[in-house]
Amino acid sequence: MHLNRVRADFLIGALILSLVAIAAIFSHQISGHDPFSQDLMKRMLPPFWMDGHDPEHFLGTDQLGRDYLARLLYGARIVLLIGVGATLFAGVIGITLGVLGGYFGGIVDSIVLFLITVRLSLPTVLVALAVVGMVGSSLAIVVSILALLLWDRFAVVARTTTMQIRHLDFIKSARVSGCSTSWILWREVLPNISEQLIVVATLEITLAILVEASLSFLGLGVPPPLPSWGLMIAEGKDQMYFNAWIVTLPGIALMLVVVAVNLVGDGVARLSDWNGNGSTR
Repeated sequence: MHLNRVRADFLIGALILSLVAIAAIFSHQISGHDPFSQDLMKRMLPPFWMDGHDPEHFLGTDQLGRDYLARLLYGARIVLLIGVGATLFAGVIGITLGVLGGYFGGIVDSIVLFLITVRLSLPTVLVALAVVGMVGSSLAIVVSILALLLWDRFAVVARTTTMQIRHLDFIKSARVSGCSTSWILWREVLPNISEQLIVVATLEITLAILVEASLSFLGLGVPPPLPSWGLMIAEGKDQMYFNAWIVTLPGIALMLVVVAVNLVGDGVARLSDWNGNGSTR
């Protein structure tokens, strides 16, 4: 793929994510409405492109008369918080295990491989459904469960890349110089495997977002009245044949965020490959 095309895709993804982040931060200022305020006299108002719309509610209202634009924008906060939060916690777990297993080998590596195997044997969505069903649902619980179920890719990639560099000259030099193991892992190993881990992080963010949306659609994700996009689709599914926009709008928002994160991740991978080899795949 040509370098300019790769850069363009990366910039498009970064632009979309930047706009989503701005919308999430300034959601109240942009919409001018409280996403939790109800007005049953104004329920199911259509968006601006349909007859009968109310100029005060740009994208209409939902079944409880809540401003739909406000809920979409506030929902971006939930999406970003869950995607980034769960990925950060998962990254800490997976990278720690992977680097330790890849660097020390032996019994440490065997334990790490066993934990990875156990994790891979557990179906992510089914386990998340079971745990949320037993312990209840809240934003913190959803983030914690996703983090505990999405660390395996980090561990696999961190272990493999650490094993590839642990016998290289700069690592040996650090050992001979008397550097501590923690210093070597933190200052020598991690910076040299960070590009691969960034790519993994983008994949995990999209997976966390989609799993949360699935849980919310089934009523076991972020609890109402928090406007998760998956929950908004679930709340509007009974109206989809008569008012398709009520499920189309959060669906499009979800798709755009997932595509944008993937564009950024793919751009990072290909640009890193270009810088390292002088050409992209």
